[in-house]
Amino acid sequence: MLTGRTRELFSRWLDRSVRGTELSELMHGLAGLSEVDLSALLEESFRGFAAGGPVFSEAQTSAMLQEIREATGRSEDGATKFIRRIPWWKPAAVAAAVVIGISFAGWLYFVPKHTKPVEIQQTAKTDIAAPQITKATVTLAGGRRIFLDSVNQGTLAMQGNIKVVKNESNRISYLASATGAPSVGLGYNILTNPRGSKVIDITLSDGSRVWLNAESSLRYPVAFNGNERKVEIAGEAYFEVTHDQSKPFKVSKGNAEVEVLGTHFNINAYEENIKVTLLEGSVKLSVNQHSAVLIPGQQAFVDREIMIRKNIDADEILAWKNNLFDFRRKTVREIMAEIVRWYDVDVSYEGTLREQHYSGIVSRSSNVSQVLKIMEQAGVGFRIEGNKIIVTP
Repeated sequence: MLTGRTRELFSRWLDRSVRGTELSELMHGLAGLSEVDLSALLEESFRGFAAGGPVFSEAQTSAMLQEIREATGRSEDGATKFIRRIPWWKPAAVAAAVVIGISFAGWLYFVPKHTKPVEIQQTAKTDIAAPQITKATVTLAGGRRIFLDSVNQGTLAMQGNIKVVKNESNRISYLASATGAPSVGLGYNILTNPRGSKVIDITLSDGSRVWLNAESSLRYPVAFNGNERKVEIAGEAYFEVTHDQSKPFKVSKGNAEVEVLGTHFNINAYEENIKVTLLEGSVKLSVNQHSAVLIPGQQAFVDREIMIRKNIDADEILAWKNNLFDFRRKTVREIMAEIVRWYDVDVSYEGTLREQHYSGIVSRSSNVSQVLKIMEQAGVGFRIEGNKIIVTP
């Protein structure tokens, strides 16, 4: 039976926001659906996606349809009939929508008609691997969303005379084209990099380059018009801004704004207390009625007012961009906050933690157990249960 809860979880799964025990709940719900209910759910959930058009090649589509047949236990003819019951669906759109989960999540499956739901026995995890792919998405001005882990390199979209391109290094670039409509009034795009995703970098239409950490997003205009270049950030990002004296570059987060002309700087805005670290050039940070100008090697920390820290170690600040964890002078909870974002896990605490700081530098390519040894060596224990880490005193 198709319930509202199943609809909700399935919709959130498409947005990659279903986590932990909800995955198992959704899986059992889908396993119990008849083909009629399953068809209804797919049509309801993917209608908007299909309207945006498929973003997969013919070869990818063919391979994905084969995976659907194998996952559903249907023959080729059976799968074809199943798909044709949704008349508005192009095969490529079916593959694009459905196999995002089958190919990359590994847990989503369906059962043939008249088959009873299967009880899933999950093997307890003893470790969690680092992210292997970039799960970032680009939401275009019209609302169409592109899943970057599911598209080949090349042109992803045209917006006016701005071409959105993915290159062989998985970088996203906005390039002006000689053809197409003028770039005025094209609106904003949003680059979203979720938990458990590798770092993604993007070159904006003015040539400025931005690296986006996990659980972060960047909202930016397709083309910079007018007398300023303004973007919005959530999470953490590193900027290398192209110099343009006549058009300052501004980054905003809530009531805080960073203004630059051309410089390299890092913004950490996961919490309310924003931290801006300058590596090169100069920036001006403004919050409410307060403002401060930074020079290289300084960090501005916002806590009601702006405080300046000097002689900041750039390697420590940019460790995330260089695929490292740098836990110098950090508490258990600060360390776990980074682990939660990078490995996409839940965390809980047993007992009372000691208020002390830990230090260590570890590759972000390591399994989570290797990272946690920093705390373990100092007397803090942990255990892994599925997608959850329990920290013990």
